[in-house]
Amino acid sequence: MNSKTKFNNLNINFNNSIIKKFFSCNNNLNLFIEAKNNPTKETYENLNNTFKKFYLEIRVIKYISKTIYFTVINCAQKERMYSDNNLLVLNNEEFSLNLKNSYEEDILDLILYKNEDLLEHIENKKLYDLINKLTKKQKIIVQLYFINQLSVNTISKKLCVSPQYIYKILKNIFKKMKDNY
Repeated sequence: MNSKTKFNNLNINFNNSIIKKFFSCNNNLNLFIEAKNNPTKETYENLNNTFKKFYLEIRVIKYISKTIYFTVINCAQKERMYSDNNLLVLNNEEFSLNLKNSYEEDILDLILYKNEDLLEHIENKKLYDLINKLTKKQKIIVQLYFINQLSVNTISKKLCVSPQYIYKILKNIFKKMKDNY
């Protein structure tokens, strides 16, 4: 099949966005007009090679764009997983509460700033003495867990520590209670 027949048999869809973009460049449009008016093997090959080069650039740009897109998504997922799995654990006795902003009324504000004391809720003398010996941090966790009946996950989020850390503190408190009773 010669190039004239080949060129005339083309069904070019000018609604295609890639074709529109290709012909938006005047040089490419001139190549097309020249190939349509003078359908030789040279003009056909010139137009064909120009389009292949143009299409290759689009494919490379699309590939790079997708690579960047999925790399960003992957990094965001890894960062989320890291932050979820590696919550800050504060082990020293004088810790500061790093509270997260929330739209709901913060239960810690109620506990820490209304001077509600955990010891006011305890009637048993031995238990009172035991809780009185706890650190400030342990008292807060006991109050949140037993008095305010918050879950371990909620407490860990409020105090910006891991749930495992809350479990560890509660386990130690239970052990002290068991040893003293």
